[in-house]
Amino acid sequence: MSEERKSFRDKVFSVLTSPGTGFTLVEDVDLRKGVLIVLIIGLLSSWAGVVYLSKTEFDLSSLGQGVPTGMGGGRFARARERFFGSGSTPSDVDLEALRSTVMPFIAIGGMIGAFTSWLVPSVLLLIAAKILIGDGSARRMLAMTAFASLPQVVRQLLRIVDAYTISSVDLTALRVPLFPSSSLVMSALNQGVLVLNVFGLLTMVLTVYAVSANYRSPNRRSLMVMALAYLAYILLKTFLPI
Repeated sequence: MSEERKSFRDKVFSVLTSPGTGFTLVEDVDLRKGVLIVLIIGLLSSWAGVVYLSKTEFDLSSLGQGVPTGMGGGRFARARERFFGSGSTPSDVDLEALRSTVMPFIAIGGMIGAFTSWLVPSVLLLIAAKILIGDGSARRMLAMTAFASLPQVVRQLLRIVDAYTISSVDLTALRVPLFPSSSLVMSALNQGVLVLNVFGLLTMVLTVYAVSANYRSPNRRSLMVMALAYLAYILLKTFLPI
């Protein structure tokens, strides 16, 4: 069977089992298939996020309290009155109604997060490759990085299982940052932990093969491109909500 006649399933299987060969099968025309992979990741992420939200305990008792008027306390008070109604308090809020209101935003956020987690590092890869290697097909690189995101499908499936089995208490405990600090270094470390999880590292390994296939570069040079791009990505996440 020729490379051109390889099916989507064959390419996915080849990328996962033999990335050195699998990424040579991915062409620029596969970008739509790559976008489909990212879309699946987004849908699964949204699903997990909605289930997690259904178990999230909201503590609204201190909303706007203890904030001086000059520091925004007045705005908090007005926002609280509009949200809860005049004369009501956070304890009067129907938390189920609140969850229902927030859920669409969580679902949309999961989808946006999946695409930004693919697109932003991909653009940074293109820039780093341009600097360290030279010209290559940008469209094919985007398709390849989408295929390199396949481990994230497994991650999101595991998040869904975890979302259904975790308790509200454990969920609250897990929301505490690993490095609780307002300093820039600690914030960067927290973002690094979020990016450099097991599935993130697997995605990075596949990305090295993708860069090597697209630019026909040695794996060592491709590793440098990947490392530079993801370092820049972590730094961007430290300063920007991406």
